[in-house]
Amino acid sequence: MKKSNYDTMDDFMYHFLLKIIMAAALAGAIFYIAGWKIPEYPCVMRKMTGLYCPGCGGTRAFLFLIHGKIGMSLFYHPVVCYAVTILSVYMITQTIMRTTKRKVSALHFRMGYCYIGAAILIGNFLWKNYYVIEKGIYLIP
Repeated sequence: MKKSNYDTMDDFMYHFLLKIIMAAALAGAIFYIAGWKIPEYPCVMRKMTGLYCPGCGGTRAFLFLIHGKIGMSLFYHPVVCYAVTILSVYMITQTIMRTTKRKVSALHFRMGYCYIGAAILIGNFLWKNYYVIEKGIYLIP
């Protein structure tokens, strides 16, 4: 069995997230320089059932967040703000800890953060679909 290059789960998550952030930054730069827009595809679940899927509004929430419209981002999909906040604090504190080589109080990976994110995701899904089923109101277009 091959031995892992990472000593702890924090080592693995830090390097994994660092690679994802770099890839996302590169993709964003390419989209921006080329003048491309993020394609808008219709949600298959909403088209077939008339209900929101658990991810409905996530892209728009992210776009609102990067434009500084936190309230709109929370309305469209609160898990986006939660994830960006947790990941930002995690990456910043881990980077400070790793670069200063001093004992710094850093956020560590815990499955509890994932469970909280899943609870927010499910709660948002149920809340939006409650309005569709019970009141016939679509909260987001």
